[in-house]
Amino acid sequence: MIIRSSIIHPGLVVMLVLLLIMLLAVVFFNKNPGKNHKIEGERMLFNIKAFSITAAFIWGGSVFFMTWWVLAFGSPEHVNQFENWLGLAYMGYTVTPLGSTIGLFWGAIDGGVATFFFAWIYNTLSKRLA
Repeated sequence: MIIRSSIIHPGLVVMLVLLLIMLLAVVFFNKNPGKNHKIEGERMLFNIKAFSITAAFIWGGSVFFMTWWVLAFGSPEHVNQFENWLGLAYMGYTVTPLGSTIGLFWGAIDGGVATFFFAWIYNTLSKRLA
């Protein structure tokens, strides 16, 4: 039987931190909650700019915090696995303090661009299929 380490899973920590950031963003930046949503008929459309910026912060922040988590608590095999996984997607990424900043940059671009296209496609299809 394999006994697992008592260290909290890094994914859980990142999810909790990001949830806290999102809640703080809603409290401090959502001054007029009813005016931020475009509603046409029975369908709601995404605010593409806000959605993309939020996703950029979340994904870039996730890569940054996960890198630091692996640096602080990961074994050498975890470091190699994490570096191999993200190093394929993000040019220049390594599990180092500088690599966490590079991962933050590439992760923000990746998350922002991907969700921009997701929201744009969703809004386009929502208008056409209604």
